[in-house]
Amino acid sequence: MLDLQIDLKKYFKNIEKINSYSDLENLYNDLKLEIKNDKYFLNEKKYPKIGFTITKAEIENLGGTNFSLSNEIEVSTHNPLEKLLLSILWKNGDFGKESHIIEGILDKGDLENKNSGLVFYQFGKKLRDPKNEPIIDQHIMRAYLLNFNPNNIEIETIRRKKELSKKDAKDISSYIKWANFQANRVKNKKEEVLYLIDKILFALGKYIKIN
Repeated sequence: MLDLQIDLKKYFKNIEKINSYSDLENLYNDLKLEIKNDKYFLNEKKYPKIGFTITKAEIENLGGTNFSLSNEIEVSTHNPLEKLLLSILWKNGDFGKESHIIEGILDKGDLENKNSGLVFYQFGKKLRDPKNEPIIDQHIMRAYLLNFNPNNIEIETIRRKKELSKKDAKDISSYIKWANFQANRVKNKKEEVLYLIDKILFALGKYIKIN
């Protein structure tokens, strides 16, 4: 086994033993002390915790799956905030990605049947139901796959993993069930527990990544 310079399994085992939110906070603080480098942790200035939800009804009022942000770019009646956000999307070439988020909010289709946009689809589900849906990204899934490695993938292959695609859908579904199972043990703070599990696995996955 390649040297990970960290006991990955120890952190997963401790997550699976949590009985309170403070247990998880202590584990997160232990990880920060062990890694000693903030670059591996979620930058909460760049990605602050989202304090709102988006309902199915709100998306349906926009037009449901027929809604497209690119159709809004020539509308002159937007307020200044909407104009600014649309300008950022245009500059980053991100028009079209909202379709996957919309499908997640509307709970259209199934994660395992999607051909693309799995991260955005799950993000849509998180926006709709933050108490029961975790976030996924390459770092979180890298840590999860390396710990459980259900398909006996070469360790180096997992550590080099950058993109999530359709072939990862079953493993993503497995992670969502696992994270929910852990968070359900702390029912009065389930949303906060899911968020902190995401942050721990994000740091672990980013730390073990190799280019």
